[in-house]
Amino acid sequence: MRSCRRLEWKPAAPMLASFGIFTSAAAAFVARKGVSVREESCFRSLNSWPESLRIPLGALMQAGNFGSVWIAAGLAREVRRPVAVAGTVAWVGCKLIKPAVKRGRPAYELDDVRIRGRAQSGLGFPSGHAAVAFSLATVISPGLPRTLRPLPYLLAVSVALARVYVGAHLPADIIGGAGVGIAAGALARGSGPPTPHGAGE
Repeated sequence: MRSCRRLEWKPAAPMLASFGIFTSAAAAFVARKGVSVREESCFRSLNSWPESLRIPLGALMQAGNFGSVWIAAGLAREVRRPVAVAGTVAWVGCKLIKPAVKRGRPAYELDDVRIRGRAQSGLGFPSGHAAVAFSLATVISPGLPRTLRPLPYLLAVSVALARVYVGAHLPADIIGGAGVGIAAGALARGSGPPTPHGAGE
């Protein structure tokens, strides 16, 4: 019912935010040590996915653009403010973290990288696209019907994998971005008013 209120989110928000912060910090530690053999192998595997995936993954990847924050805020009226805050904090947070970690893009760190689309410049860690996508998923998912709650996270994972596929990020970059996004989303959602239960609960 629309009159019901979700009261259980706020107690869980600090734990989820802590998980996001820990994840991004661990990924930053790995990134600062350079590209390991295991990370390179993971990158090569994703970066070599078939060309037939270029269009669908390229389309899904747009869900991590900063502009998607405002589209999502316009559509998710129940959580408009937390969506806007989370997406903005995630995007700006990544911009602030990049100079501290100082990790280059895959083409700078590795040889024979497949670049699909426009080559990305600047620093690579953490992924802003992954951060935005996971911040939106963290805010929006709890308000959906239970059966639909995994969908925003599946989209966020697709965005993150697509960034590796197009040669824009290394695996630690997207993990770090995901951590930033989860932390931003949890803090934004936890600081807002309780929201109605999703339909079907």
